[in-house]
Amino acid sequence: MLCCGGMENKYIKDNIFTSPEINNLYRHQNEDTKLKYIENKYGKILCDITNVIQKECNHSNRQIQIEDHNETTDVDLNLSSFKSICYEEDNFKKLIQDYLPHHYLGEIIGQGGFGKVYHVFSYKSNRKYAVKFLKNKESFEQEYQILSVVTKLQNDYFCKIYRAHCSSDGAFFVLSLQDKNLKCIMNGLPKRRFSGSSGLRIGYQMLEAIKYFHSTGYIHRDIKLSNFVLSSENNTKIKLIDFGVCRLYKRHGKIIDLEGSRKPKRYIGTLHYCSLPVHNLTPASPRDDVESWYYSLMQALQGKVPWYKCKKEDYEVVKYMKEELRTWDYEKIDNSKYRTIFPLIQKIDKTGYYDEVNYQYYLNHIEKIMLANDIEMENPYDWQN
Repeated sequence: MLCCGGMENKYIKDNIFTSPEINNLYRHQNEDTKLKYIENKYGKILCDITNVIQKECNHSNRQIQIEDHNETTDVDLNLSSFKSICYEEDNFKKLIQDYLPHHYLGEIIGQGGFGKVYHVFSYKSNRKYAVKFLKNKESFEQEYQILSVVTKLQNDYFCKIYRAHCSSDGAFFVLSLQDKNLKCIMNGLPKRRFSGSSGLRIGYQMLEAIKYFHSTGYIHRDIKLSNFVLSSENNTKIKLIDFGVCRLYKRHGKIIDLEGSRKPKRYIGTLHYCSLPVHNLTPASPRDDVESWYYSLMQALQGKVPWYKCKKEDYEVVKYMKEELRTWDYEKIDNSKYRTIFPLIQKIDKTGYYDEVNYQYYLNHIEKIMLANDIEMENPYDWQN
């Protein structure tokens, strides 16, 4: 379901790859030479996006246009805010009509505190995309910046962005459309949990995605199964989504000082998965994403976390149960589905705000469990059977 193309738009500039300037200069050269020229003139991000578009053009034999994200007049980050009417479905339809001709808005496929995600369809190509409408300018600016950064990674763990719009009439992104999220898939299984084989390999991929995301200097702050989706290109691969509450942890390669960080007034993220330091209103760091990953891994293997019955108002109860988890005796650990991964939480607790996360330790631990149980990375996943 991953789509690239059909983004024809009366406001979009001429396709850079097929512009007269480049074709005249390089009419006797191959595509690689053209791409090198684009990178030198317009920047690496645009070159990456143009490369994707050109591959799709070659595949479908159609000219596809894409906006220059570096020079677009379609993104105004000087806005103070949007009107509330901009976040209503009627306005979403109008935005698609105005800025994405030959497309129409489909059904809603997800929503959170900062945005709503819909299908969007191309009349011309019959292709599908995901369009995310943002609730406010701050949310747009946050995700726009992060999506631009992860685009540089050229990594399969993240969605591609094809179009961005931010003006007084509202804001949206057009993204590659992916498959269901992991929590939705898990709840659709007969036992409402993943097998040990699938759960461990899911956990491995999740941590790999988190590791690459942290390399950008950002932390996610809302790691959970529902923020990972299956790739529509390869249903054995997953992608990390939803960067609405991310925070910059490193600036120019240096960790932002803890004392200089603003202390949160409340926990950030989702109660069932947030770390103990976040419960205690300490500014988050990469180790907190890893602790959230650990709770997500627990859920994948068991179908639930020990505090699954608790609601938002049970904040103190959840905090207490997470503290109690650290004190489980051997009998309780041995009788749980978590016994093989229990040492990981002890390692996480020894990692502080300024410490580098030893991702390889956790990945190696999962590999050892897999080896002991004859689990291969290439084995079919639960949803493939």
